[in-house]
Amino acid sequence: MSDLYDERPKPIRQENMQQSLMEESPYTKLNDIIANQIEIEDGVLYLNDEIEGHTLFDLMMRIRHILNYRTGKEFKGNQTDPLNLMINSPGGDIHEMMGIIDYIESLDVKTNTICRGRAFS
Repeated sequence: MSDLYDERPKPIRQENMQQSLMEESPYTKLNDIIANQIEIEDGVLYLNDEIEGHTLFDLMMRIRHILNYRTGKEFKGNQTDPLNLMINSPGGDIHEMMGIIDYIESLDVKTNTICRGRAFS
């Protein structure tokens, strides 16, 4: 009997399963976005898009990621070094922006905001 008619399930190789799970996970895209929007060692975050309904949450997650990293053994810098938020944004939702300002002001660590390009509305 040939394999063509064999209906038994084929074993899934571990590396194929992990790759498949990574491709299906919505967190894969989020992790890529987070990785591209921060320089974790230097405490630099980028705000390059329009301020929309998700911007506050995204920024909070990136800041928390940096602050959590700073508490780990692999971090060689000073935990009290300031964060640097690099802004190049056309503006957007004022309520979301007010939330970002409130969140930054609530942090124990100093946060420098630096405009490179646009910081509209």
